Amino acid sequence: MHVRHAILAVAAALSAAAAAAEPTTVSVGVCEMPGIFEFEGGEPTGAIADVWADIASRAGIQSRFVPERNIAALIADTAAGRIDVLLGPLAMTEARERQVDFTHPVMMSGMRIAVPGGPDRPWLAPLLSLVSREMLTVVLAIIALVIVTAHVLWFVERIRNPQAFPAGYREGVWEAIWWSISTIVTGGCEDKPIETTAGRAVAIVWMLGGITVVATLT
Repeated sequence: MHVRHAILAVAAALSAAAAAAEPTTVSVGVCEMPGIFEFEGGEPTGAIADVWADIASRAGIQSRFVPERNIAALIADTAAGRIDVLLGPLAMTEARERQVDFTHPVMMSGMRIAVPGGPDRPWLAPLLSLVSREMLTVVLAIIALVIVTAHVLWFVERIRNPQAFPAGYREGVWEAIWWSISTIVTGGCEDKPIETTAGRAVAIVWMLGGITVVATLT
């Protein structure tokens, strides 16, 4: 998620300041945040402080800084007219835009969430992921699909294609399972040709579905 750091300005205040013959003092609401806006020796410093200093210099205005405890209080002060300009960082939300006017964003920063790290077990974590409920569900679903496909393929091929799929149930289904696994892993099984129309239909569905199966497992 990105947070937009913006400077909130009241256009009327800046316009009046620029038009005045003498520098006009503008009330600038601030909330101290390290690196963004701070007071060092009574002087404002930080990224937003530098941006505002350039704006004030160009507009020919003077600033009277009004510290507040947090951004919510600054927005309330701005909406009520107690301050003229609010310096960020500010997340530009729909609710806030109903209260105040924002400038364009002047910088972007990524928001991250940090949590305490666990013990360093580089080989255990991948193994544990293989026994998760989601992974086991996918694996069982794939096994079920292989078995069902093998039975259907053996049933339609066993009479016309006994060389590849023997008529005996145990031997024939095992060969069909081997075909299903080989096809989903390598994309085909050349030593076991499919001869019947129904068998080829099953093979087409299985080969196309195998793309989805492999992607899901990955």
